[in-house]
Amino acid sequence: VTGLVSGDTAYRFDGVDDWFSVPDSSDINLGGPFEERTIELWFRADDDQKRQVLYEEGAPSRGLSMYIDDGFVYTAMWNRSNNGDGTTPWSGTFAVMAPIAAGNVYHVAAVYDFSSNSLQLYVNGGLADTANGLGRWFAHGGDIGVGAMNWSTRFHANGQQGGNIRAFDGVLDEVAVYGTALSAARIGAHYAAR
Repeated sequence: VTGLVSGDTAYRFDGVDDWFSVPDSSDINLGGPFEERTIELWFRADDDQKRQVLYEEGAPSRGLSMYIDDGFVYTAMWNRSNNGDGTTPWSGTFAVMAPIAAGNVYHVAAVYDFSSNSLQLYVNGGLADTANGLGRWFAHGGDIGVGAMNWSTRFHANGQQGGNIRAFDGVLDEVAVYGTALSAARIGAHYAAR
């Protein structure tokens, strides 16, 4: 479909069974330990109430999920296994969130940075929320899903989730995974370049 960023195209997901499965990769989830990561994408949701996965990687012990639920966009991260480095396991699932509305276009970037022990959520170029206290993030299998849950994940509430794929209903564009913590200035420039 017509892209959410000028001059390109995007993917329309039906909220039922449309999604992409991305194989495990040492660059994304099997390497590590990871000390920086940014997940960035544009979306327009047709429904802002039901829980819908935009992007997820990992499984019950370690991972990351970006999703919509009850009028908010969330990013959740967890590392529930002890890796013997003094920063794990983390004390629960860390989540950041910001309000959204169906039909509007959003640019979202989630930034994990071990040097500041933080997870930050940027929406439309500005910092929306921060969680602190995260440790080092270790390798996590379980495959990667874009537009739905690929096998199992965790959310800010209700713990581990499997079974229902939580398919996204709307348009996704420019999904990007960076092995670095993008700066606020870089994220703002990406939003402004639309």
